[in-house]
Parts: sequence; C-alpha cells; structure tokens
Amino acid sequence: MKRLVLAVVLAAVTILVMSGSIFAQSKPEFRLGFKDLADQIPNIAGQPLEDERYDANGDSIQRTTTGLMVWRKSDRWTAFTNGQITWILGPYGLQSRLNSQLYPWENVPPGPTPISEQPVSQPQLPVAPAPFVAPTATATPWPTPAFVPPTFTPTTLPTQTYSPDVRAMDPESAGLGITVKNFAAEIDSEWAWVWGWRPHKPTTVYLYYDGVRLAYGMNEILGSNLSSYDMERVSSTNLAARGRDLKTGGWAILMHVNYRWGMEDWEATTKATFLHEYAYLMINEVAGETGPQWFREGFAQWLTYQRVNSTTTEQSAVDYVARARKDGILPSLHSLNNFWSQEISTSSENLERAYGVSYLTIKYLTQRVGGMPILQVLQRTASGQDFETALSALTGYNLNTLNGDYRSLIPEIKTEEE
Repeated sequence: MKRLVLAVVLAAVTILVMSGSIFAQSKPEFRLGFKDLADQIPNIAGQPLEDERYDANGDSIQRTTTGLMVWRKSDRWTAFTNGQITWILGPYGLQSRLNSQLYPWENVPPGPTPISEQPVSQPQLPVAPAPFVAPTATATPWPTPAFVPPTFTPTTLPTQTYSPDVRAMDPESAGLGITVKNFAAEIDSEWAWVWGWRPHKPTTVYLYYDGVRLAYGMNEILGSNLSSYDMERVSSTNLAARGRDLKTGGWAILMHVNYRWGMEDWEATTKATFLHEYAYLMINEVAGETGPQWFREGFAQWLTYQRVNSTTTEQSAVDYVARARKDGILPSLHSLNNFWSQEISTSSENLERAYGVSYLTIKYLTQRVGGMPILQVLQRTASGQDFETALSALTGYNLNTLNGDYRSLIPEIKTEEE
C-alpha cells in the first residue's frame, strides 16, 4: 500500500514538474512580425499580456502592457497602437500617425477595427511622411496624454500639375544628368502618391559642370544680376540655387555637379541636393513662405535624409550638433526662432550647427506625430496663426519642451583629449 501511495505521489510530482515546465514555456511573447515591430519600439510596445490570437474579422491581435499589436488582414501590415498613436510597418518602413488619420496606402475597411477605437477617414489631401527610423528607447511616446489633435483641413491644389524636367547644360554634366533624371522621375511618382503633390508650375532642373557656369546660369535663368565679385563667390561656394524660371515662367533648380566627383558618396549627395531644393518647392506651394526659417529648413532636411540617408552631409550636421552640446554652445530653439540670420551668418560652424539642430528637431517631432502635422503647422502660420500656437495645437509641444526632448537624438561623442 505504501508503495502504491509513493507511486501516486511521484506521479503527481512528475505531472506538476512537467506542467510547470509547460507553463514556463507558454509565457506570452512576441513572434514574427509582432517581434520585428516590438524590437524597433521596445519602450512603446511594452510587454505581451497574451499570446497572439485571431479576432472575429480575421485580424491577428495581441494585447500588451501599453496597447495592442495588430496584423491587419485587409492590407497585411503590422501595427501597434497605444489608443492615440499608431506605429505601423508599411511600404516605407516604420511610420507613426494619429489614430484619427490614415496613410494613402492603407486599405482599412469601413467600421471599427482593432487598430483604432474611433472611426478613421481618408483625408482629401494625402500628406504622409517619408520613411524614418524608429523612436529611441529614451523617448516618451507622447508628450501630453490629454492632447486632442484638430481636424486636418487640406489645401486645395490646382488640377494642372507638372513633372520635373532635367537638363544637362554642358557635355560634362550629361552623364550625371541621367542619374538625376531617373531619380527625379522616381521622386515625382513617389511624392504624388505619398504626399499628394506635384509642382503646380513647370519645373526644370539645370545641371552645370562647375560653379562658374552655375553663376552664369543664375544670372541668365533666375535673373540674379550677380556682380563679378558675387559670381566669383558663388562659383566657389554655392551647390544649388532655386527660384522663378525666366525662360519657362515656372520653377528652376540649378545644381553644380562637378564638385562631387572624388567624394565616395557623390551620387547620394547629388540626390540629396536635388531633394532639398525639390522639398522646398513643395513646402512653398502647399504652405506658402511663412513660418520660422529653422522649421522650414529642418523639414526640408528631414524630407531629404529620410529618402537618401547615407550621405556625409547628414553625418556632418549631426556631428556638429554633438560637438556643440559637448562644448556647451548648442543654440536653443528660441535663438533659432528669433535670430536665424545671425545664427547662420557668423561662421560656417554656426551654420552647420543651426541646420543640424533644425534637422534633428523635426526628426524627433515626426517620430512622434508623423510628417503631416509639420506641414499643417506651416499651413496655419500661412493663414496668420502664431507659430508657437500652431505648433502646440498640432503636435502637443512648445519650444521649451521640444528644446529639451529632441536632444535624445544627439549622439554622445568624445573629444580628442579623452
């Protein structure tokens, strides 16, 4: 009898041990696409509370400590929502948007969906950000939880739009001209889809082999009336120019391409130069020419580096900001907002720092609210609203909070003495 009791006890212990092992192995975890997304936003996604399961509508969902993971059957994209913001792995990599918005490429059926507890609607003007990197682990996902974003009122665009035309102005620039022409065609198609924008006027990109020819082109095409002294200065310093085209009545972008030969990333830098000037055309046409210059420059830089993100110019700007913080001479956003011209005219180092701060600030904002609100801020300032009022209403940030929080993107560096 004792042996029988002992056998029963051992069997029970064995079952408990095996059960404990099974329970330990069944602890909820992220898998496949949910893991890919969670690895990019670990502090935002939190920890899983349950195993991945299928909802009644066919979506795959998984509750977490901070929100909900979703694989949508309707368009097969993986996303995470905290109830206010959605982070989604789509055709442009990781992007974030408000739950009340949709990207043009999202195929969400009407009616409630797990990714948003409130009805969502497609904006008339699709304005979505280019792809960007995931939020850093030290950043908070949303600055003011009680913030309620306003409804987006799109700008009415003309029905007649134009694709950019690229012209090599000398035989030497013809080879690189093919690269620029193909890239411009890609951007034209991409931005029409992602941002809902093409130039409202004929747009011509003129390529010049050297700076002297660029200076002459500025006089001939833009009507710059440069003096001989100014032409000499432009020929040695200017990379590009932009303005009204006296030949076509539309827009003109003039680019000096020869200086890039010898650079390891000359092709990427050429594309980045075109993108920066092209981004400014979009900003000016959609949102006018108002708003702080640092904010506009930062937005143009962000649009550029999210599409061409492997250039020495981007790394140089970030390095300048990192060294400035190390040396205690980092310009504040208030200073850039009120004294932009003075900040960039003192020296080339100050100019690099100002552009770097502008870029990293916009990059930080877009990681939290997407690219659409940035353009909306500029649209509101064009309508006469105070910049800081528009910034706070559309992003939840003011210059004080933004001035502190964006610094989480500045890398740490060591001086040569260290």
